[in-house]
Amino acid sequence: QNGIHMIDRCCWWVGSRVVAVKAMLGSRFHDFSADDVAMAMLHFENGVYATLIHVWWQYGATRFSTDFVCTEGMIGLDNQNGQVLVGKDGTYEQRVVRDSHNAFHRQLEAFVEAVETGNEPPVGGAYGREMVRVLKACEESARTGREILL
Repeated sequence: QNGIHMIDRCCWWVGSRVVAVKAMLGSRFHDFSADDVAMAMLHFENGVYATLIHVWWQYGATRFSTDFVCTEGMIGLDNQNGQVLVGKDGTYEQRVVRDSHNAFHRQLEAFVEAVETGNEPPVGGAYGREMVRVLKACEESARTGREILL
């Protein structure tokens, strides 16, 4: 499921662990066992909230973006075009991102290095299990209609 990547990204950006979730999941567009419509609100230990929205489409176009609403401005990430936009005072300015912005490429390199050297990878199994735990809590919240405390 793509939702786990969204949860991971939020935990990484927020720098805190999830303590509660409220979610709605379903299959509206495709006939398969995974959800194709999802909305989840994550409550983090440090008091930050995040809202995740994921919708597959049957007709339309791909769009993948992340928006951060901060106390003194906004940050918009457009992953399709590799753009970072910083917003303040009603306008956005595009910022340049270094060439090694491809996180998947960097993750794969780090994993291969860990296998070759026998060292622990930067992201270990405990972190992966925590992401699965948050995802499972989202599924339980959708099933019961209730907020789930972690």
